Amino acid sequence: MVKSPVPPGYAEVVIQFSQPRYFSRIWGTAAVPITAYAVAQAQWAAAKGGIIVLDPTAAGSLRSSGNGTARVTGASVIADSNNSNAVTVNGRALVSDSGSGTVAITGQSPGYSGNVQGQILTGQPPTPDPFAYLPAPDPTTLPLQTVPEGDDDGIFLHPGRYVGGISTNSNARIQMAPGIYYMDGGDFDYTGNGSLTGSGVMIYSTTGIRIAGNASVRLSPPATGPYTGMTFFVARNSASTIQVSGNGTYNVSGTIYNANGLTTVSGNGDVSLAGQIVTDQLSVSGNGDVNIVWGSAPTARSRSIQLVD
Repeated sequence: MVKSPVPPGYAEVVIQFSQPRYFSRIWGTAAVPITAYAVAQAQWAAAKGGIIVLDPTAAGSLRSSGNGTARVTGASVIADSNNSNAVTVNGRALVSDSGSGTVAITGQSPGYSGNVQGQILTGQPPTPDPFAYLPAPDPTTLPLQTVPEGDDDGIFLHPGRYVGGISTNSNARIQMAPGIYYMDGGDFDYTGNGSLTGSGVMIYSTTGIRIAGNASVRLSPPATGPYTGMTFFVARNSASTIQVSGNGTYNVSGTIYNANGLTTVSGNGDVSLAGQIVTDQLSVSGNGDVNIVWGSAPTARSRSIQLVD
């Protein structure tokens, strides 16, 4: 029974029961009212984690090599592996440099090897997949699309279902209109040296995603709807790879999500992933710096349900 109007996002419940009297009948015969009361809050919240690596057992589930620095700002680095070398760094550094950021490792001491900087905590409980609730897009609701021929103005892509995926090594300017791009039975594979831009875009692939070459890449996720903050999403039943590599300039905001596969980030250019990576395993390599700035742009949301009273 709802006791009174409550703000949106809250549920207030009162349960009443009339308890018959037994020995207390000497003081009266009326039943004794018993009341239980609770208030719950349900809300969407950004999943707090710059890097969340979900593999439960692997050595080097999070690994970094090369002369560049992998830096996470604004949130923690989390490795769910219980291996004593869950995090391995062979090269410059893996850095968690936010005021409240930590490197939280399920594996026992040492839990890592190499140059890891930040507040390092080992023996931590694993963090569940924050997006396990999120359904895959329904391809039957999306229009069939094909990659059009380019012209002097570039190639313009539209959201929808791409049977066999998208594969291009064009040096032209490629522009993606806002919406969901569903790679059905093929990769999203861009290896050009031109430019790839899209605002309000989510790329879902039943296999893998690869962005390589010397291109300028600028992608941002949807700001509304169920896929708010989600930029790359590989099917959970796929152990495929998300690969971001090359010598170009990469600015990909939002969440990169690959719950059952490997995500690799490499190259000699400037790689800015202004959001978060949630993946089974993560490999960072190359001579360029990789920057993950949590909170500077929308990231995907998780559901938060809790009792507040």
